[in-house]
Amino acid sequence: MYGHGMERVISMDSLRRQAGTCLARVSRGESFVVVRHGHPVAILRPVQAREVRRSRAANMLRRNLPDLIAAARREAVVITWYGDEVAVLEPLRSGWDLGTES
Repeated sequence: MYGHGMERVISMDSLRRQAGTCLARVSRGESFVVVRHGHPVAILRPVQAREVRRSRAANMLRRNLPDLIAAARREAVVITWYGDEVAVLEPLRSGWDLGTES
């Protein structure tokens, strides 16, 4: 994985296989840019105070990640783990580019 700023990059397959580990890292403050076939599709980041978003259970990362990514490309989705809000999957900021230097 490599990053752009504070985010690390992770493929959808790796996120699916390592969902628990990634969510634990996000809960400690890390962020991940999720890529599909080398193209950034969403960002997985920590929840900020008082965010009101549609929520989905963490098992969606393993069971139905493509649909979860599709939903997150439209609007941010809070990921819950055993009822706790641990991460937000959301669209990438405008202008985010995987392979360029500033």
